Amino acid sequence: RQTHSGSRHTDHDADWSLGYITSNFDAYKAAAKIEHFHGKAAEIGPGDSCGIGLMLLADGCTHVDLVDRFHSVRDGPQQTAINRAIVEKFPPLRTYLNSSDFSESSFRALTRHYGPSAAAEKFFEVHKGYDFIISCAVLEHVYDPLRALAASASALNPGGLLLHQVDLRDHGQFSAYF
Repeated sequence: RQTHSGSRHTDHDADWSLGYITSNFDAYKAAAKIEHFHGKAAEIGPGDSCGIGLMLLADGCTHVDLVDRFHSVRDGPQQTAINRAIVEKFPPLRTYLNSSDFSESSFRALTRHYGPSAAAEKFFEVHKGYDFIISCAVLEHVYDPLRALAASASALNPGGLLLHQVDLRDHGQFSAYF
C-alpha cells in the first residue's frame, strides 16, 4: 500500500532535506554517544528518503536495511537530488554506487523492504545480526509497539543499540477530549 505518511521531503528542496536528515543523524550519534556507526544497521520507517541509510553507510556501516510496512509516496527526481547532495557531502559513498543515476536502488549495501513482512513486528523476528536499529517518529505508528521493540532487541548483536525518537504528540486523538 502507498501512503502519504512518511512523505516528509515532498514539500521541501534538497537543501532543506539534507539539513533535516543531517540533524536527525547527528541526534542518533549523540544519543548513542559514538564517534562512528559500524556494522549492520536498520532503519524502521524511513519514509520517502534513504538519506539516513546513506549517512549510516558513509559513517562506517557495511549494510543498511530500510524497513517499512508501507510505501511512502515520493518524488523520484527530488529524491535523486537529495541522494546526490548526500554523496557530494560524503564522497566515500561513491564506492557504493552501482550506476550514476543516484536513485535509491543504485546503492549497493542499501536494501529497501516493503509490505506486511517488513513490519517491524515481523521483520526482526526473521532478520538478525544488527549493530544498530533506529527510527524517528515511527514507533507510535506500528500496530504492536511492544512486539516491535522485543523483536528489534532480539535482532541485535551483543552490544548492539536500539535508537528511537518517539513522537509523543497525540495527533489530535486526545486533545479534543482533554
